[in-house]
Amino acid sequence: MKKGLYCVLLLIGMFPLFVQAEKKTINIYLYYGKSCPICEEEKSFLYQLARENPDIKLYEFEIETEEKNRQDMEKIKELFQISRKGVPFTVVGDVAVIGFNDTIASKLTYLVKQARKNDFRDRAGIYLGIVEEVESPTSEIESEYEEQPNEKKEVQIDTSVIVILSLIGISIFSWGLFFLIKCFRKENR
Repeated sequence: MKKGLYCVLLLIGMFPLFVQAEKKTINIYLYYGKSCPICEEEKSFLYQLARENPDIKLYEFEIETEEKNRQDMEKIKELFQISRKGVPFTVVGDVAVIGFNDTIASKLTYLVKQARKNDFRDRAGIYLGIVEEVESPTSEIESEYEEQPNEKKEVQIDTSVIVILSLIGISIFSWGLFFLIKCFRKENR
């Protein structure tokens, strides 16, 4: 009877170890011209960013030879109410950026971090058919560098619950293992 109880406690204790937070994919959409040297700089930057952040999925669309890509870019610019011309044109989360330099590189890195923390409507992904429309996201990523305190608090609560469950699970697992070893030692004497 005791062995069965210890085994049940052991399995219950291991459950939180298998629970993981849902991982979000950050889609980055890059429209570029193959004869554009600034586009090549941004591509190199985004490749490095994607290597350092496995949750990033980079979609590249060449517009000089691919008319559909150029048309899609123009439609996405309309969605973001952007009239300015030019490439590279990049969308991260709910923010679109034209051009590339050190300031934009910092902004793109920031936008990736914000996309991780906040829910947003991936308008470019929806238009392109890459992601499905979601009912109503809780927030949008702002182009300004400001955080939304309510969203941050929710993320902290989710993380703390997982940590607490994991600690409880490890404790139960440890005690269960301790008593299981103790029982087997008594029986083997």
